Amino acid sequence: MIDLSCEEVLTLSEAAERLPKRRGKPIHISTIYRWAMTGLRGVRLETLPVGGSHCTSLEALQRFAETLAETPRSPRGFAPRPAPSKRKQRQRRIAAANKRLDRAGI
Repeated sequence: MIDLSCEEVLTLSEAAERLPKRRGKPIHISTIYRWAMTGLRGVRLETLPVGGSHCTSLEALQRFAETLAETPRSPRGFAPRPAPSKRKQRQRRIAAANKRLDRAGI
């Protein structure tokens, strides 16, 4: 949790500027926003509503990075995809969808 009394509070755009560049470009503010709202690999960036915007802190960015470093990754760095459904199950779902479309007159 962000402690206003002892942490350096940043807007999300300031946070994006403070992070190291990637391939010579700064991290986009939408990336910081996504980390705060959705998270990355199950870890969310702590934010604090201030007025009509969200803020974070330098220390929250540090905690976020440390937690990500401890979180297990898949070999390619992405979350594993769910196993594809079985062929017969897929065919049944397609048939059911076609029936619904026929009933609707589409």
